[in-house]
Amino acid sequence: MKKRYISEAVGVPENIIESAIKLYEYFYAYVSSLRDINSQDKYKTQFMGDFRISDMKLSKINFEIEFIRRDVEFMILGMGQASERFINSIFQVEAIIKDDEINLSIDLATPESFKTEELTKFLKENESVLIPIMAHELKHGYDLFKNNVNNLYSSVEYHVFSNNRFGGITPLSDFLFDSYYIHNIENLVRPTELAAHIHLKKIRPQDFYNFFVGNDIFKKLNKIKNSSYEKLRDNLKNYESQIDSLFDYFGENYKTIDEKIDRVLELFYINITNWKNDRILKLIYPYGVNDPLFAFMQTPEKNNYLDEFFKKSGKYDDDYKSFYINEEKYQIRTATNMIKKLGRLYELTYKNITEPMKPKPILPENKSIWNWDLYHEIKGTNNEITNKLKTKKEMLEENNLKSLIRQLINKKSPK
Repeated sequence: MKKRYISEAVGVPENIIESAIKLYEYFYAYVSSLRDINSQDKYKTQFMGDFRISDMKLSKINFEIEFIRRDVEFMILGMGQASERFINSIFQVEAIIKDDEINLSIDLATPESFKTEELTKFLKENESVLIPIMAHELKHGYDLFKNNVNNLYSSVEYHVFSNNRFGGITPLSDFLFDSYYIHNIENLVRPTELAAHIHLKKIRPQDFYNFFVGNDIFKKLNKIKNSSYEKLRDNLKNYESQIDSLFDYFGENYKTIDEKIDRVLELFYINITNWKNDRILKLIYPYGVNDPLFAFMQTPEKNNYLDEFFKKSGKYDDDYKSFYINEEKYQIRTATNMIKKLGRLYELTYKNITEPMKPKPILPENKSIWNWDLYHEIKGTNNEITNKLKTKKEMLEENNLKSLIRQLINKKSPK
């Protein structure tokens, strides 16, 4: 079987790794050209070139770089692929795409002040890390090109899992990360990311096993594969002080560690459900439901969809333990299948690939999370944590109030 067909059979589109290499070189050349790099925190540019990915004739990449300045060493926080999306008439998330253009962004944690040469040194030292990350994001763009419609409930879950932590209680924040990592949107890009590592490191067939089990992707999937509800409970016993702090916040008190774990798991489920419901309300009714200017946006179909969504998200309200047990089964099954799929990348080891022509870097004419804890700490992505499951009516009233406050602030803001 030819390399192209082997590659695409395991989920790695033709030419995507070569395009990721070219993107890295354009990115590196652009950063190298920045002279007064401390004058601003965000830079936007556009890379023009042949970034073809299989049948996607990609030739333009709109690229945004953000420096998160802190008292830290250089670090890759995350990278993202963005597109304009809307909810269509049958309640699916539909992306507006072009077959020759995508939008990418990267967040880098940096010292408060630094020289361009210090940053480019970091980028060069981490070339073998950045290229797989860029291949990962290019694959997200390619997936949208191939299918620009996604399930709305699944998209809401993806947003909730990737944008929250829970009360500084590590095992529960890890649960959110695992749910994000194992999500279908991310699973689609894992083979491409791992294939890029194989390509860059020139992994030979005899070296594949050690490479595979030593790679972070396998380690994370294997951890998820071996997770369980009982292990989660045991891990929580090491975080009693953090759990007590959460109960102090709510004015709650429990005597035994088992009682505390039962309650914190219930609270965690309650908040995941609230976050999902809050997200869908903001998507369906971004301006609330009380403003007469937007009354035309309220329809029986939307209200019926919301009723069904709340019913689905709250299916475990009377039995939160089943949420964890069923999620555990899904995670284990998905991680196991993904490990098997990634194992087929053995066919792309160095005996089956050729060295790509290095594109000459030129100056252009004009989001996956890679450090989970620091990303959330710096970006401040925590949502409100509550001890009560909110109804649709309560959430609508809250969103109406928030919408009214935003309008008042906007009116008072200087033009």
